[in-house]
This record gives sequence, C-alpha cells and structure tokens, in this order.
Amino acid sequence: MGRKNKNTSKTQRKEARLQKARQWIRTYNGTPKHMARNYRKKFHAGYGIYKDEEELLESLES
Repeated sequence: MGRKNKNTSKTQRKEARLQKARQWIRTYNGTPKHMARNYRKKFHAGYGIYKDEEELLESLES
C-alpha cells in the first residue's frame, strides 16, 4: 500500500472522520458499553479525541 496523502489539513481529516463516524453510529450493532472502545479502534483515535467527538456528534444528531 502507498503512503497516506499528507496534503490534507488536520481540520479536513477531522471533518472526514466525523462524517464517517455519523454513518458508523447509524449502523453500529454492538452494545453501548463497548461503543467507545470500538470507535477508538475503528478510527485510530485516543480517548480524549473520542470524548470530544462524542459530544460533537450528540449535538449534531439532536
């Protein structure tokens, strides 16, 4: 596999990840208890990133 494109900014990568996360949440079949762990594994994000994005996604879903 080739290298990832480094021409995208941090903001662009975050927006793309949030868009994919919205789709992922709709199709997630696991338990809510394991949602944070599965999110971090799928999107290669740390716990701090998950908590920030979780709050953002909740506000967007409402």
